[in-house]
Amino acid sequence: MNRKTFLSQLEQALAGMPAEEIGEILADYQEYFHDALEAGRAEDEVVAALGSPQKLAKELKAQARYRQWENHRSIGNLMRVVAAVAGLGVLNFFLALPFMLYLLCLSIGYMVSGSLLIAGVVVVAAWGGNTLFGWPELEPSLSPKGGDFELQVRPAGELVHGVTLRQGRVVLNLDPDESASLRTRAGDPVAVSYDDGELRVDASAPAARRLIQQEGEHAVSVERAELKSLVLVSGDGDRMELVQGGDGESLRWRMISAEAATSMGEASKPTNLVLRDGDSSLVIRDNRLSLNDGDGHFEIDGIPGLSLRSSAAVSGFILLVIGALGLMFCLWLTRLTWRGLVNYVRYQMDLVAGKGVGGNVV
Repeated sequence: MNRKTFLSQLEQALAGMPAEEIGEILADYQEYFHDALEAGRAEDEVVAALGSPQKLAKELKAQARYRQWENHRSIGNLMRVVAAVAGLGVLNFFLALPFMLYLLCLSIGYMVSGSLLIAGVVVVAAWGGNTLFGWPELEPSLSPKGGDFELQVRPAGELVHGVTLRQGRVVLNLDPDESASLRTRAGDPVAVSYDDGELRVDASAPAARRLIQQEGEHAVSVERAELKSLVLVSGDGDRMELVQGGDGESLRWRMISAEAATSMGEASKPTNLVLRDGDSSLVIRDNRLSLNDGDGHFEIDGIPGLSLRSSAAVSGFILLVIGALGLMFCLWLTRLTWRGLVNYVRYQMDLVAGKGVGGNVV
């Protein structure tokens, strides 16, 4: 191969680089040939010393990419240098494959940590909004959508409270020593109690009293559309609160045990809450939620000793901490990876720089 053929192939291999840079490179090698010939070296000897023009073009492109990265250090420019170095065959496949797997794992770590952090922010924001403004609702919500359901609360397996939605009416069944307060849209609440085998209904609010109907010996009912709230108190002091949602389609309930209301830090009385709708049922006991639709069954365990609102707050802060720590760890690994990659690229470019025009003189 003579000088003309070498320079022609070199120009073709340098395609993609700026025309000015290609012109400067060709001028340098033209001058190198001229100086070598004046020194008495044969043209074919100079060509052989320079090696393949295609390989030389790859080295020159890698050097150009490296200078570009030196002038403007960015991830994109560094990746272009890495790609150029890889084109030289320096990066062995068995070295590149583990590195790509490592980058994949690091990306997954970013996605998981970011998802946990976002989930924590959402949960904490929901808890804060509920605490400050009462929205969104964190208490269980029942939406029968026109169907019938039965709501029961059973300490120690014995029925204490019973509320049934039947044909558009809320039916309240009282056991001995129980009392209830029903607030209707007519205004003042109506007190209902069942003592000594006798059902008593307060008649001090006539407009509200007319909305209450007696159902048997120890039960009363009210049109669901007329009911605003219901508070049922057992003889042991346990309370169940049932509140009509503002949308007119949901009923929210809350349980307050006597022990939890009167003592600090003591465990509340074990209580079952059962919601039935045909073959489907929902049971809550000791922060364990069980769902059964007649065909399948599964359970969800809550945080022992905490309400739904407190469980949401604790879970949200835990997700925030785990997500933040995960992101910090990923950032630390990214910083180490960046430094290691930069040092490796500099080392390879130092090797390539030794093979330039001056380095090829034998």
